[in-house]
Amino acid sequence: WSLIPEGTYTELKGLHAVEIGNTGCRYHGDACAAALDAFLRRGTRVLPVGGDDNHNRHGEADSFGYFTMLRADELSYEGLMAGYGSGELYVSEGPEIGDIYVCEEGIGVCCTPVCRILMHTEGRDLRMISGENLTDAVFPYRAERWGEYFRLELIDAAGRHAWSRAYFRAEWEARRS
Repeated sequence: WSLIPEGTYTELKGLHAVEIGNTGCRYHGDACAAALDAFLRRGTRVLPVGGDDNHNRHGEADSFGYFTMLRADELSYEGLMAGYGSGELYVSEGPEIGDIYVCEEGIGVCCTPVCRILMHTEGRDLRMISGENLTDAVFPYRAERWGEYFRLELIDAAGRHAWSRAYFRAEWEARRS
């Protein structure tokens, strides 16, 4: 939406997050994680965030479309900031992610019903599981093809997306131990 070229914004320093979903911008085809991947592939660890601008002009409702879901121990400023600081969050316009975990078979996810679950990686290993009313999936462990990170994208039957943050090799290797 800002029309700043990728080569310019990925050089910005000190960022902790990048907006990948904004209700006011989605009608312009500007809701995707391409900017997130651009930062991640350059080695900049940023979190995804999403939200609304709430302009509601010209009869277009741009409220209540995207949200950033945090895992927090308590509903307080301190609890929310601790959840954000831990990076335990995802962005959605509908689907909910209950858990992303490491198991013997690989990387698993539990969610509300969706029709597609994709695993995006730093490498060329894009995986997709499709079906009706999927509420869980496991991707076989393939670290040699993933590169330094993976992230998940879920799509429900209405075409609404949810995006996880990136999980890095050191994190998933530690959880496998």
